[in-house]
Amino acid sequence: MSQATDFLQAWIVKAHVRAPSITRTTTQRWPTIGTPPNFKPGITSYGWGINGSLVKDGNGHDVGLRFAVDVWFSDRGLDLGHAPPNSGSQFKSNASDKEVLTFTIVGDAVQVEVRLVTWNSTFTATTTQIDAPSQQLIFSNLPPAGPVPVRAILIVSFADTGRFGWL
Repeated sequence: MSQATDFLQAWIVKAHVRAPSITRTTTQRWPTIGTPPNFKPGITSYGWGINGSLVKDGNGHDVGLRFAVDVWFSDRGLDLGHAPPNSGSQFKSNASDKEVLTFTIVGDAVQVEVRLVTWNSTFTATTTQIDAPSQQLIFSNLPPAGPVPVRAILIVSFADTGRFGWL
């Protein structure tokens, strides 16, 4: 087993007692350089979800966690004709996307399946990496968020928050 699988297994055990929540972020560089009006910032995203649920295999064994997540991107409505900080509507509150993230143990790695609900698309990535001091999973080589084919990374944090209720 890897550190990543041990990490996910520990969260699967915790999920029997209290539903976990998730915070996730992605980042990718922009491949060109320049100063205004040619400023092209990298693309980043931030998302969170609550009430994670257990994922079971065909035999009923717990093998993962699933989260519904709201995600905001830094380039939403970006006007590249103006320099920061007045550069558009980055992380615009009413422009979130929906994702479903499913984390499962696959051999010696953790696999994440990302279902982009808003974009009707799915991709997977695997990792054996965890940042020990911050206790976060790190996935590299994700599909780009923008029009330029620069790969991204995904960093994931879980929290032992318990079940949230809504009116």
